[in-house]
Amino acid sequence: MPRLNVLLPILLLAPAAVGAATAAVPGAAAEPLPALEWRLIGPYRGGWATVAAGVPEAPDTFYAGTAGGGVWKTDDAGRTWRALTDAVPVTGVGALAVAPSDPRVVYVGTGHPEPRYDVVAGSGVYRSSDAGRTWQALGLAETRHIGAISVDPRRADTVLVAAQGHLFGPGRDRGVYLSTDGGATWSQTLFVDEQTGAVDLARDPADPDQVYAATWTARVWPWLSYFTPLEGPGSALWHSADGGRHWRRLGGAGWPDGPLGRIGLAVTRAGGAARLYATVSRSAGGSGLYRSDDAGVHWQRVNDARWVADWYMSRLTVSPNDPDTLYTVGQSIHESRDGGHTFTAVR
Repeated sequence: MPRLNVLLPILLLAPAAVGAATAAVPGAAAEPLPALEWRLIGPYRGGWATVAAGVPEAPDTFYAGTAGGGVWKTDDAGRTWRALTDAVPVTGVGALAVAPSDPRVVYVGTGHPEPRYDVVAGSGVYRSSDAGRTWQALGLAETRHIGAISVDPRRADTVLVAAQGHLFGPGRDRGVYLSTDGGATWSQTLFVDEQTGAVDLARDPADPDQVYAATWTARVWPWLSYFTPLEGPGSALWHSADGGRHWRRLGGAGWPDGPLGRIGLAVTRAGGAARLYATVSRSAGGSGLYRSDDAGVHWQRVNDARWVADWYMSRLTVSPNDPDTLYTVGQSIHESRDGGHTFTAVR
């Protein structure tokens, strides 16, 4: 950064100085630097990672979404990466999903939902049917920031999108969208209000029609960034029993009172019932990791560590083979093997 601070004034003043000098020379060209062209000199990176998705049938293959560099792919377990979206208008990525029934189908939701003062808005949803070689725009451009995508494991063309919407103003493009034709058309199946969008989705692995969504009332005022609680009455959990076509608000004994902030979700099965994990941020106290072992009827706060839940990173992943093994991301990746009661950092 010190070198950049020194170089910037020089770079900014150099064109003016050259222009002044050439203007004083009789017969000088009006554009003294016509042959100069820009070239990328680095850094060769995509910014911080926002989301990742793997391919179970190819355990060395992963896709990663970044805050400012689009989508990247590795086929050798992360030793090398290649950019996939340089030819399409995708920079900030908030969601990625590989279709379980056809791993060639990949959906990308643009515009990450982390409400930084320099947050990058997106241009909707994109789909690849050839494992990332080419991409097709699917619309929803006005959703701006997409937090999650969930593909029905039985049908690659049935997909849900959680759209946070415009972070710096109100709008009706927020909520959950459903497509049953691969993104050719969309239905907005969940809308709360013009200040509240959807930020996360989770699907019951034993019954794909049982879907859960997290909504978030988040309005960013640039001059108060980082100082105003990003929470409100619309922040809540929702449940759909028909694959996302209809929704009901979910509460339950032990669920914290509002107003709430960002909520992260993960769903698994334990003892024959759906187990829900939820990170909940709340400025008035009560933040932490909540767990329900009966599909949201009863809740307990199993961890109150400050880093577990916040508006910046609230993404959860639960092991497909062990309902007690859970992962969170933030400044570090943390793993719990006791249902969220304790965590250790994964280095």
